[in-house]
Order: sequence, then C-alpha cells, then structure tokens
Amino acid sequence: ARDIGRIVRHSSQCKLTDADLQDIFTTLTNLLSDPTCLAQDVASQEAVKKLAKLQNDGLKITTQEMINLLHAVDEKLKVTLKTIAERTLARTLAEIRIHTDKCKRELDEHTERHKLPKDVQQLDEKATTLFYKALKHGKEQVNNIRLMVVGMFGVGKTSLVNNLIWEFHNKTHTKQPLSTEGIDIHRCKLMTDGDWCLDTELIRVKFGGRIEKVVSKNTVTATEDHETFKERIALHKGDEILQHGIKVAKRKLETTSLDESTNEITTSLDESTNEITVSVWDFAGQTLYYSTHQFFLNERSIYVVVMDMTRSLKDIVSKSDGIGIWCGLVDSCTYLDIFKFWLNAIHMNSDNHSGERTIKPNVILVGTRKDKMKGSAEEKEENMNLYFDNALCSFDKHSPIFNHIYKNRFLVNNLSPEDSAFAELRKEIISLAAKQDYWDEEYPVRWIHMEQTLDKMREKKRQIVKMKDVEKEDLENLHPLGIEELTLFLELQHKQGHIIFFNSGALKDFVVLAPQWIIEAFKCFIPHNQKIEATVLKDWEEYKKYAILKPNVLDEVMKNSPPYIHEYQTAVMNYMEYLNVIAKPLTSEEGITGIPLDFHIVPCLLSRAPPPLHIFTSPPDKPQTPVLAFVFCGKFLPPSFFHRLVAVCIRAWPICQERGQYCLFNGLAIFTLNDTYTLRIWYMDYIIYARIVCCSENEQLDNFIWLFQEVRRKLKKSLKDFFHQSSSVFEECIQCPDMKVSLHNEGLFIVKKFKYTNAIACRVCNPHAVTRSNAMKHWFKEKLDRIETDDDKYGKTLVI
Repeated sequence: ARDIGRIVRHSSQCKLTDADLQDIFTTLTNLLSDPTCLAQDVASQEAVKKLAKLQNDGLKITTQEMINLLHAVDEKLKVTLKTIAERTLARTLAEIRIHTDKCKRELDEHTERHKLPKDVQQLDEKATTLFYKALKHGKEQVNNIRLMVVGMFGVGKTSLVNNLIWEFHNKTHTKQPLSTEGIDIHRCKLMTDGDWCLDTELIRVKFGGRIEKVVSKNTVTATEDHETFKERIALHKGDEILQHGIKVAKRKLETTSLDESTNEITTSLDESTNEITVSVWDFAGQTLYYSTHQFFLNERSIYVVVMDMTRSLKDIVSKSDGIGIWCGLVDSCTYLDIFKFWLNAIHMNSDNHSGERTIKPNVILVGTRKDKMKGSAEEKEENMNLYFDNALCSFDKHSPIFNHIYKNRFLVNNLSPEDSAFAELRKEIISLAAKQDYWDEEYPVRWIHMEQTLDKMREKKRQIVKMKDVEKEDLENLHPLGIEELTLFLELQHKQGHIIFFNSGALKDFVVLAPQWIIEAFKCFIPHNQKIEATVLKDWEEYKKYAILKPNVLDEVMKNSPPYIHEYQTAVMNYMEYLNVIAKPLTSEEGITGIPLDFHIVPCLLSRAPPPLHIFTSPPDKPQTPVLAFVFCGKFLPPSFFHRLVAVCIRAWPICQERGQYCLFNGLAIFTLNDTYTLRIWYMDYIIYARIVCCSENEQLDNFIWLFQEVRRKLKKSLKDFFHQSSSVFEECIQCPDMKVSLHNEGLFIVKKFKYTNAIACRVCNPHAVTRSNAMKHWFKEKLDRIETDDDKYGKTLVI
C-alpha cells in the first residue's frame, strides 16, 4: 500500500494501465478491510465504499468541489507568489546593492588609478596594482625637481650652478671653477627664503619632517594601532633621523588634545612645511660625453640651456673646446649647432611625439658673461634676447621645439653671486616645475624609509651596491617592502633619475645609487693620459686607432680607474654592453661563424674616416637592394644612436674585413650576412641608411628576400628600443631603386604612402614613376603582399 502511494503521487504522466489499477484497488481494499484492526474503523470503511464507487466509475467530483479546490489553489498560489516575490525582490535589491557598490569601488579605483603618476601608468597591470595597494597604507605628495644644466664646454655652467646653491655662492671663489667631467649632481632642499641648501646639511629635516607628518597621521586610527606602531618605532631607537621625525608626533599619540602641544611642536612642523627638493645636474660640455648624456634626459626635468653671450652663433667649436669627430659632430660644428643639439635632444627624450599631450615649457635660456658684454644693462638684455631669437629662428617655423621654451630669459654675471638674477632664476625654476604634470604626484609614504636607506648608503660613499644588500637593508626598515614592492620602488626611482636600475639579466643584481657612476665608468674607456704598461702599448695604439678593446687593454683601463669602478669590473662591462657602448664581434671563419670573440669594439670611438662614400654605399655592377632610410623627425639624430646601432649589428653579424682590417669607420660599418651578402649602414645628419649588396654578379636578389626583411626588422626594432617612447620618431623610406649612386636626402619615398598609391613620380633621376612593387619588394615584401591583396579585394589605388 505504501509503494502504491509513492507510484501514484510521483507518476510523471499521471497514467496507469487497467491491470495496475485493478491491482491497486484490490490491495487497498484488502488493507482497509483488515478484520483485526480496521473492520470497525469508520473512516476506513468509508474509504472502502469510495474505492468501490471509484472502481465502478460511480464516484464523481461535483462542481462545488471543483470550485473549492480552485479557490484553495488560488489562495495557496497567492501566498506562495507573495513569498517568492518578496524573497526575489529582496535578493534582487541585495544583488543590485552589491553590484552598485562594486561598480562604485571600480569607478573610484579607476579614477584613483587615472591619478597615478604617469611612470606608474606605463607599468604592467601587476605593478600598477602593487603600487595602488601600497598607496592604501598612506600617501604623500612628492615635489622633486630635476634641474638639468646643459650647454657647451666653458660657457659657465658650473659657475652658474655654484651661484644657485647657498653653500657654494657664500664661499669666496678666488679661482676659476674646474670644468665638469661627466655629470655633477647636487641634491638640495628649498628653504623658506627661496635659497637652495645641500641635502647633506638638511637630511634631518628632509626625512624627519616627512616621517613626523606620517606618524602624526596615525592619531586618527584606533588606539591598538598606536600601540603597535609605537612598538615598531621602539625597534629603531638608533635611527636618529627617524627619532627626529617622530619626536613631536609621539606626543600626539600619547595625548588627546592638540592644544597641549608645546611650542617645540609648532616649530618642528614649521620646519617641514616646505618639502620641495631640487636635484641639480651639471652636465659636462665636452662633446665626448654626449653619448652618455642621452641616458639621463627625460620629460620629468626642467632644463637650463646656457650660452656664452660673448661667442657668436657662427663661431666654430675648436677641438680645444672638447670637440671630436668621433662624437658625430663635424669639424665645422658651430655654437649654433651645439645649441640646436641640446634643444633637439631635450625634445626627442620628452615623449611628446605622439601628440597626445600638450608640451609644457620646461626649458629656460640663460646667457652668461654679462660682465664681458658692452653697453648699458638695458642694451645687454636686448642683445641677449636678440641672440636667443636668432638661435631659435634657425628651427623650422612649426617646430615643436618652440613649445618647450619658457618666455622668461636670464642674463647673469657668474662672478657676482649677489646678482639678483640668480634669486629670480631659482624662483622661476620652482614656478615652472609647479606647472608640470608630475607636480604633486602621490607616492606611498611607506617608501620614505627606503629612500632614507639609499641616502644612508650614499653617505658612506657607495655609488653602486648589490641588490642583495638593498634587500637586506629593506628587511631592517620600519616598513619592509618585500621583494616585489622593493623592485617596483627601484624601477620608479630609476625612471625619476635618482638611481640606475635595470630589472633584467645580470643587471638586476646591482643598483647604481649615483647616476654619474655610469659616466665615470664610460670615461675609463676614453683614451687620455693613462699610464700604460710597455707590453700593452701596441694594442693600446690599436685601441685608439680602431676602437678594438682587447682583454689586456681592458685590464689597463680598469687598473687606471678609481676603486669604485675596477672593483665592479663585471658590472661595468655588463652596463656598457646593455647600453650598447661596447659589443663583442662574432667570428667569421668558415664553419665557426656566430661565436663571440674575446675582445670588444667601442663604436663611439671609431674615428677612422671612410674612403669615398659611394664606393661602399653604391658599388657598381653588383646586385644590391634599394637604399633603406630611417629619417628622424625634427631633422635630428643624436650621433650616439648610430653608435649604438653599430653595437647591435656587431653582436648580430660578423664584421666585414678587407685587407685584414675591420670595415668600421666614423659613420659607416659593413657586416657579413652570409657567403655572398653584406649589410652596409651609414648615417648623415638625421638619416640612417642601410643597403644589402651581393658580391656575386649573377645572384638573384629575390632568393633572399626573407633575409632582407629579417635585417630590416632587426634595425627598426633596435632603433625603437633606444627611445622607449609611445610613438615612432622616424619614418621608414626607400630611395629610388633607379638611382645609380646614393645621394644624401635625395629621392626618398615614405613607405607608408605606397599603401594608398601604386606609383610615385621620382624627380631626382630622369623623371619616371617608382612603382610600389619596385620600391617595396625587397625590404617590405610581406607588407607589399598585404597591400596588393587589399587592392584585389577593394579596388586599385591611385598613381601620383
């Protein structure tokens, strides 16, 4: 009977066979008629009667019963639906509330992330999230100014810097200041009177004031947090700067009323209200250092470009002024060329080429030798403005360089520290910096301790340290960052120019605390008055003539270097290779090609003048590709970029040799691609050229198109990597394939234009049309195929 109940109630079709139905009737009737227990039960007997009627179809459901049933169902449904509706509504509202809160959090987070420093926004998602989490522990606005003082050798940059810094201009200078070699960096604090004092005098204020505010901020948190914080502070009793910083804040943690604070509290807070710091970078003017200066220029700087008002813009820069043909500037280099070099370099490293951001003025023009100029004060000012106007007019009318130039200019007398122009210049520098996008950027307060740690290392005259030592110091700080956050901190310090840290390869094991260390390392490779062992003299002369750095010469170079250089010889070589200052050439002997040799080439020291250029760039009667040209925007190319590209090629392909000598010259290099093909690269002005030549007259170039494209991609990627910018700073061009001898800046066609036209007229050779196929089939075959496929699909393009 129990099984029957289950079968009937849970039937999916509500159907039974006649036989099953008869069995059910029999079973239930027998149960309900049981003589022992149910025979006298009224309800059971009533059920037996109804079963009999049902079996004989005599039991009918009346209309009233049906109505009652439907009413009961209706009431039940109302109650059920009301319950479901209430639960659904509550659940839906809860889900909406949760979703709204989530959207609000995400919107707030997106807004906050949009406010993150630009350097952070350029990092990957993991690093950005890590920075954002670090901000949650507290943040502070950071106002650091990088002041880059640049200009030609001997124009008075160092004297100008001395007059900007209190400790220097309050001393009596009886001798002419020594010329800067490389870069001198002075870290200063802005005082309330507008003067700048060296960090060494104010390091207690610099960190103490910041830490004081951080600790004081803890007054808004829970009491148990205060106790925990005080316990952690107690572990650093030996840290004088930290104790100075929390001296007053500690009282605030122990008292409930700010009114009970002493006058000492007020005084201390006043000392830390101005937290602007200035890093003054005094760049050497000798052009031999220009190859490395490029590593330090960025958009987070204010620049002071210094010119000697007693020198004409047309004056030739002599070799005694620090010029050298190997630096990329020609013998006829003028003072105007130097002026334009610096402004172009500043713009190129500002990452404004994409046009996404408005260029804000960040260059102040300063004229020196005011005391040597003729005329009244007004006439001197007028002549100074005319001088700079003429210099700026040498740029194209629509040059973006003009957007960098600040409207106010300064004329100074470096021999007179009391000259009011110095105070005005300091004031303008601060005002100009305050208008930059990076001003008031927020950084985690917990990073203060790591900044202090790096400064302590600098105080011990440590210019470069091992990463494991930095990690050890971090663990001992009040707020240890951990490996990932510490790495992020160092990468951002690098972007801001405070340190040098590359998180890749062997270089991630070192942190350069003093950026000028790189310059010092580079200087060691410049042949000057080193004392050389007699056994090395021949190789030394070869080094000076051909830039071949053999191991014995390297040993002499390191032996003559300061301890902080030769003690880190391995790191020095790693940095120089990473920055493409040096490169190991590859073997080219048959059967063992592609193995690095045991010596280096220093491309920026290549001073040997090439033979007549057309012999190398356009050899007659030899199969050769059209000339590929990288034309740099703004008509500016730092010579160091070509030197670095040569270093990349030296690592990629064996150097071609003729008569036992490497085909490496000042501005030209030839490399062996295979048994019959050579790559030739050279540069003039703002254009880098490349051509592949075959020594076999019967060779078909079409068989090696894959090689040509591989070479082009290598060259293009290397040049882009030198910039680390969001947009390209050069155009890829093809020189007219019918040009017999390559001519500088003649017959060049921008490759992108061939996407929209099938041919372009060449007016340099005999007037003719350069077809897309002839222009692109060697260097750009894959791109050509895509364009022609689109033509077939969407229709032919124009001919112009």
